[in-house]
Amino acid sequence: MTFPTDEDYIKALLKERHKRIFLVEDDQVIRDVLGIIAAKHDCEFSSFATGQAALDAIRENPPDKLFLDIGLPDMDGVDLFRYALAEHPEMDVVVISGLLDEHTRHRISEVGFALYLDKPPKLERLYKVFRTLSIPLKEGEKMPSTAAPFCGYCEE
Repeated sequence: MTFPTDEDYIKALLKERHKRIFLVEDDQVIRDVLGIIAAKHDCEFSSFATGQAALDAIRENPPDKLFLDIGLPDMDGVDLFRYALAEHPEMDVVVISGLLDEHTRHRISEVGFALYLDKPPKLERLYKVFRTLSIPLKEGEKMPSTAAPFCGYCEE
């Protein structure tokens, strides 16, 4: 019988601490903003402009958290959501969309639970989602003032 070494234990702890986040979003500005916020948190971050690229990455090495645009250029985001939860039911999903009508919300709720972010997402709301998903800020990082616009994109 073998016992885990101190190094194995430390690696396991670090794996638990670091969250893997995928963002599937065709809007480059939103990918950049979320990438900046993710860099301030204790997590790994990858972004994808297409559903197919994300699907391939999810199959290879799934994330803990998935931020997902519903209106993707190459596939329906709800279908990607359906696949992700069917294969990885423990995955947290945050739906990002500017067009979350009642029909789309119903389709999403049939697949599973998700947090929602309206586009364009406000900086304060993005940080709140990271807190809700238990993704801590890196040591020494602080949440920026919500009074200041972020990259000129989010509303004040």
